[in-house]
Amino acid sequence: MNIKNVIYYTPYKKLIKNGVSFSDYSKGKSYYTQLAPLFDATNPRQLHTQAEVSFLLSIVKRYLPQKQYSFLDIACGTGRHLKELAMKGYQVIGVDASKELINIARKSVPDATLVLGDMRTFQLNAKVDCAYSLWDSYVYLSRPDDMKAFANQCSAHIQQGGILVLDSKNYYRESPKVRITHRIATSDNLTIDTLIRREFHPEDKVFEAIFTSIVEDRTTSEAHVIVDQTLARVYDIADLEKYLPGFRLVNCYGDFNDNSEFNPKTSERLIAVFQKA
Repeated sequence: MNIKNVIYYTPYKKLIKNGVSFSDYSKGKSYYTQLAPLFDATNPRQLHTQAEVSFLLSIVKRYLPQKQYSFLDIACGTGRHLKELAMKGYQVIGVDASKELINIARKSVPDATLVLGDMRTFQLNAKVDCAYSLWDSYVYLSRPDDMKAFANQCSAHIQQGGILVLDSKNYYRESPKVRITHRIATSDNLTIDTLIRREFHPEDKVFEAIFTSIVEDRTTSEAHVIVDQTLARVYDIADLEKYLPGFRLVNCYGDFNDNSEFNPKTSERLIAVFQKA
């Protein structure tokens, strides 16, 4: 890998003032571009993929009577959920705005239909039984126009009566105080040592995380510093219902367990399940 030092940071208030969508801003993150080959190695959710797919299947089977289903992964990344679904024999489609991540997904899930596209504007000649956006992807849609366009895309690509699953952290469980965490990952000859600074700005309904990573090549001792900024627009259930007028909220979960009822004070995640009206 040809890794370069980079600091990717802009005060979020400046982005909002200038009308810049977090969705557009996020496309320049190093983990979606130059560090895309390390995306899976540094993703702490890799070990939970099977459980997350089992959750999706249990939800779809609960609301749709047929035995075979088609799925659309919006912001599919490297296709970890698509791979599991395809292995189980389901028809799968993935969309992502990162060329680098889509190329990795194409090698990982050769039987999937994979489309390079923005979640607000992608075009498919297909409708699916279930569309989903997992692990804090739709929260990049920071402006009302973003959510309106996203809702239109979901409506256009989901069958009547089909299911939409939207997942994010339960940001209201986060303290407004700064929280620092640390993790180390390895990939081939590289060590990725990352310090993560997280902060919820409730006055602006914005969650911010700064990832400062030292990527070291153990064979040469060469190291590079990468700073990535993640920004999320915080949506509650009422917000989602407002922005998805063609869908009916049928349930809300606090984790990838179909028995985990959402609790705004204690749940780790907010997983909203909608059915197309």
